[in-house]
Amino acid sequence: MRRTTFIAVGAALMLAGGGAFHADAASVRGIPPGPTTLPDGHPPLDGGTFPGPETTAERGAAATGSISVQVVQGTPGGPAIGNCEVAVELLHRGMILDTLFAQLDETGTAFFTDIPLDVSFEPVAYVEHAGVTYQQAGTAADAAHPQQRIDVTCFEVAEDDAAPPWWVRMRHVMISLEPEGLKLTEMIQVENPADRTWLGTREGDGKKPVTLRFVLPQGSDHLMLGAGFENGSCTLDDRVLSNHLPLVPRVSELGFTYVIDPDGGTANIEITAPAAVDRMMVIVPEALHVETAEGLSPGGSRQMGQTSVRFYLASDLGTGDVARMRLTGLDAVAAAAAAEANGATPKRGAPNMSKIVAAIGGGLIMLVAIAMILLRSSRAAGQP
Repeated sequence: MRRTTFIAVGAALMLAGGGAFHADAASVRGIPPGPTTLPDGHPPLDGGTFPGPETTAERGAAATGSISVQVVQGTPGGPAIGNCEVAVELLHRGMILDTLFAQLDETGTAFFTDIPLDVSFEPVAYVEHAGVTYQQAGTAADAAHPQQRIDVTCFEVAEDDAAPPWWVRMRHVMISLEPEGLKLTEMIQVENPADRTWLGTREGDGKKPVTLRFVLPQGSDHLMLGAGFENGSCTLDDRVLSNHLPLVPRVSELGFTYVIDPDGGTANIEITAPAAVDRMMVIVPEALHVETAEGLSPGGSRQMGQTSVRFYLASDLGTGDVARMRLTGLDAVAAAAAAEANGATPKRGAPNMSKIVAAIGGGLIMLVAIAMILLRSSRAAGQP
């Protein structure tokens, strides 16, 4: 097996030309935001009242702020969560300013007061329950927004290692031609419909349980991990990327990128469905020639800044289904891009991927919106 470069990126997946796959702090470790109301079956909470939002006049320019954290049980019929520790990290531009600790009371409530606001920050609350750490990000806090509440939903753990019927809601693959090769950036939404956290399936003594698996294409290298992964949370074995983080109920976002070295200017890409996939979209710059696309339907073109991209769509994929794409003439496009970078006259159609990434926005939410528009358009036109 060829040696593979394996890099973990803890905060976000960095894309070409300075773009970034933006994920809030709560999604970085695969823990989705929790609900703001108590789920059905949750025991009633006593106490734990919170101040309502202040008016602009009442806020003024506060020197200190406060955070209230409410922890609720997400599994119907599960016990109320209280009498444990909660930690809150204060982040400023990705750096931790401070970490605060408090004890939850019997209603699952904790208060943090007298927090300096001379530097704005984004709080992230962490709570451990049944051996699983749950986290939830708050909104930006500053002198004009000194108070906020963070709701953290925790769940009971599934009693066996049988996988819940999870599926992929959205999978987006953005292709770009970079100096190191053909880069594929994947952004994935996974949904766990169960009401308990799944720890994964153990496949041997001493091995970590596995929750999610993704098969990377032949020739993939230089793997970088983003949202939904963290250091030590995954393994790569013969192109199979296994995630060992618990799979919590509702929706989790994951992101990773890898590079394929074109052979003689040609790249063959195989994208394998890890489970049932509702919608998949592959985004390719117009300057790259797609010779064949199997299991994918053309979704039209869109202008992204000064560069056009083409969309290829698929829906209702089954576990193990494979979509294939063959790109040719990549050497000529790479030469044109190199000439442009050196100040020479570029060949018409050479892609500027930094502009494409900036125009797309680098975020999953934007891509989901684009996918829905394109899927509606294709269905209206009678395409499969």
